[in-house]
Amino acid sequence: MVLSYLRVLIWPALVLALGVAYRSTIRNLLKVRLTQIDGAGFSAKFEKVAQDAERVVEEDPRQPAPALRKLKRRDIVKISPKTYDEARTVGEAFREGKPVFLDLTQMTDYDAKRLVDFAAGLIFSAHGSIDRVTNRQFLLIPYGISLD
Repeated sequence: MVLSYLRVLIWPALVLALGVAYRSTIRNLLKVRLTQIDGAGFSAKFEKVAQDAERVVEEDPRQPAPALRKLKRRDIVKISPKTYDEARTVGEAFREGKPVFLDLTQMTDYDAKRLVDFAAGLIFSAHGSIDRVTNRQFLLIPYGISLD
């Protein structure tokens, strides 16, 4: 029984010992963002996700928050598209910094879902926010806008 415990515990202990013995070498390899390593009986690939994440953090596109602009309800652009082809009007109004009330009640389920996906991408890329008013009505608010 003791032998079976030793067999089970020997490989983690060996890996740990090798890791400690070669820690500086491993650290140096990981610093240069090693993408693939092959050895006796093993192969490892590292993706460049960490490097890409560091680049995104360093190049954060958000500028300091602008002073909140307060808008009235009359400043909201109401768009009631009938097809997905009208998604461009939503994007253009939002890009101009106007809040958009999106009414999808006249659309098919398929096109409405596509337009909600489009709006979610638009909001994410511009650091805005989206509020569900009803099941098929949404309010898209650009970054730096406050509604009274």
